[in-house]
Amino acid sequence: MTLYRATDAADTMNLAALLIAEYCHRTGMVLNTLASYLQVRQEHSRAAGPREAEPNEVAGMLGAPLPPADDETAQTWSSWGSGYAGASRAVR
Repeated sequence: MTLYRATDAADTMNLAALLIAEYCHRTGMVLNTLASYLQVRQEHSRAAGPREAEPNEVAGMLGAPLPPADDETAQTWSSWGSGYAGASRAVR
């Protein structure tokens, strides 16, 4: 049920962002600027399922070791570190 509610909230926030974007477009915002504010390059469909980064995020939140991977990039370590730090703060 939590996952259902989280995706419902994400859809609602997406709708709100698109309504604000339409307002900005109608009031004269340049499309390239609008696209950058909408962060369209970061868009990821939930239908594609979890990406490779999600297991690393979960490991970081749980304070568990990173799952084995072929390519451990700085982004992976950064994600793990931020997840671990957030989980540590939440536990306190």
